[in-house]
Amino acid sequence: MLFRSLEWSKHHRRDFENQWRSNGQILDNASGAMGIDTTFSFDSAAEFNPGAVDSSNDEVGINYAFKFTRFIHSQLSANPPSVITSPTSADPNDKRSADAADRILRHIRRDKNLQEVIDQATLKTLKKSIGWVKVFWNPDKGDIFDFNEETSEVVMEGDLDIYSPATEDIWIDPDATRWEEVKYTFERIMLTEEEALFRFPEAEQLIKSNIQRQTNKKVAGVNAKEEKKYAPRVEIYEYYEKGMPINGGVGLRAYVLEDGQLLEPATKNPHYKAGLPLKALTYIDQEESLYSKSVVEYVAPLQDTLNRLDSSILDNVQAHGVVRMVLPAGAEIEDEAISNTPWDYVKISGNTPPHFINAPQLMPDIWRHRESLVTGIQDLFGINDSMLGIQIGRAHV
Repeated sequence: MLFRSLEWSKHHRRDFENQWRSNGQILDNASGAMGIDTTFSFDSAAEFNPGAVDSSNDEVGINYAFKFTRFIHSQLSANPPSVITSPTSADPNDKRSADAADRILRHIRRDKNLQEVIDQATLKTLKKSIGWVKVFWNPDKGDIFDFNEETSEVVMEGDLDIYSPATEDIWIDPDATRWEEVKYTFERIMLTEEEALFRFPEAEQLIKSNIQRQTNKKVAGVNAKEEKKYAPRVEIYEYYEKGMPINGGVGLRAYVLEDGQLLEPATKNPHYKAGLPLKALTYIDQEESLYSKSVVEYVAPLQDTLNRLDSSILDNVQAHGVVRMVLPAGAEIEDEAISNTPWDYVKISGNTPPHFINAPQLMPDIWRHRESLVTGIQDLFGINDSMLGIQIGRAHV
């Protein structure tokens, strides 16, 4: 059952993964190029990009998609949502409860590095349209509680753990259209052989078999000699099922391999009220879907067109850097002379006097069009002048 649920969850998410990779390419690229093949009135990028006479191979662009994503993320980081606990009445018990809750919140913010966790989650949300925060009790954290010298088994005290998992490592119930309807989640956890054997000592044979299969696979981009330097990883999936009438209200937690084999017997859900430990943060919500969209998808065509405009402007600037002088065919100039001069000499026959060939001027509409593209990207991000610190005063008479 777990194997089928994992496969169905992965199949449902594949369509979104392509868009996540595209968004990452746009934001992580210095110029924000997204690599589409159509632009303006040209049939393909090859017709617009350099390749014709007098064109260069230089491409340039200002990544406004990255600029505004970074701006919004910095605003979210500098002004995070805050929770202030206050008593609901003058009752001393309410005051003590509020004070205790405030101490817990301050402890979490300080000791669990909550600010960094939220910053990571919001960045993933802006980039990939959905980010995750996991809050759970980790039995492998804290101080050592007991140690068995005969079996080398270590028992930890356990501690509260909070972090932001990678968006690619979380799969959710594909049948749910609202978070309240999500019945189960999967989280991919990559462990070394030593870590996997420490956590699942009873599944030594399964772990070693999994490592052997991973060893037989080729590491992408790594040759055979370098492959030996990389320690094999065990790909484990943590399954959480919330408490429902069909499971007696206690839920389920299990650790399985990709083929669905259990590493240890499944246990009841240890989370609070048998709920799910994951919390989702989405960007642009979609109808009847838990997965959302990122504004990067909408600004990508504008950013790509802007890059092509800047590249054409650069070509024109480079064309002005070369002076072409037309001379009569009888002019005594050594054609193969070694020189670093920016002058190009063109010899022609006839009675045409010597003259210069000037590079063509750019159309004035290009600059207006470029400004409208930048404004369009800014508008799609929802950034206004006041957010940028631009204050427009009003004169009083």
